[in-house]
Amino acid sequence: MFEAAETLTASGQTVSPSAIRTLLGTGSYTTISTHLATWRETQSATGTGTDGPEMPEPVERAARMFWGSAWKSAQQSLQSDRDALESARRDMVRERQEMSAEIARLENETTRLLEAEQQHRSAREQAEQKRHDAEEAIQHLRVDNARLEERANAAEARASSMQTEFDKLYERFQELSNKIVPVKPARPRRKATGKSPAPSGDEVAD
Repeated sequence: MFEAAETLTASGQTVSPSAIRTLLGTGSYTTISTHLATWRETQSATGTGTDGPEMPEPVERAARMFWGSAWKSAQQSLQSDRDALESARRDMVRERQEMSAEIARLENETTRLLEAEQQHRSAREQAEQKRHDAEEAIQHLRVDNARLEERANAAEARASSMQTEFDKLYERFQELSNKIVPVKPARPRRKATGKSPAPSGDEVAD
């Protein structure tokens, strides 16, 4: 592991657990970090490390100020991103609620239209059945009317025949009546009074 660190140092690369693991091709980060710490202590003790002399206080102060400013800027940017994400999340929740409400409205509208279509179909079927029943009733009435007309014609023909018979009988009755001689009623007898009654008009005529 020390050789890998030396190799990285000689090639000008940063000595880090991931670089060492990439160079070695194996090893856990925990084990590599432990050995790397030991290697750095060794390099500091011999003065051959890559850390170099200690950083001057003004430079360190400036670096810390720069790091603090960068960290604050990163935090502000991160907070801005968090706010944007939260706003987007709220918008998504609102849009989802609106979509759910719209889906519910469309489902209700679809149900209402299906019910209206079913009612219309039922009313149409009922109207069709009533029309069929009316046509059958009309057909039956036509048949009954034809039968009644036949019976009326037959009754009329029979009445005409009976009138003809009656006329013939009446003519025969008249003929027979003309041939019969009327018979005069007998005169009533008068009681004797000793006087001769005056002759009546019929007796004078006789």
